[in-house]
Amino acid sequence: MTDWDSLAERLKADVAADLEQARERALSASRVRAEVEQVRGTVEDDGVRAEVDSTGRLLSLDLDDALGGKGLAQLVMAVVRDAHKQAAGKVADIAEREFGADSEFVERIRVEAESRIVPESDPEPEARPSPSATIAQPWILRPGSSR
Repeated sequence: MTDWDSLAERLKADVAADLEQARERALSASRVRAEVEQVRGTVEDDGVRAEVDSTGRLLSLDLDDALGGKGLAQLVMAVVRDAHKQAAGKVADIAEREFGADSEFVERIRVEAESRIVPESDPEPEARPSPSATIAQPWILRPGSSR
């Protein structure tokens, strides 16, 4: 075996090891992302309970009757949702101005930004813990709930 053959074999082995390490990191990153997307923070203080996701997006707001209850919680959630929609539109406009309206990149940005808007209906209300044990007669409001 010549020095060139030996060098080529070492380079192949190094590249294979680097590819395997990159594959492992990609899998780890996917696992971390999936776990982080499930993170929720919930704080309750003085009759107010708020739940946010890992990005700080407001997912639910519960207010004691003495603080305005259901009506005020609905108003706050609607305003937050509208603000998210406005911000998503601005992000898409910036990308469109830079890359053109027909760009796949712009469409991906638009879809991603819109996916972060809290939906008007909560697809899994039973999956969230009930704060009723800690707030006296709360109005529990999640996006789209009618109670």
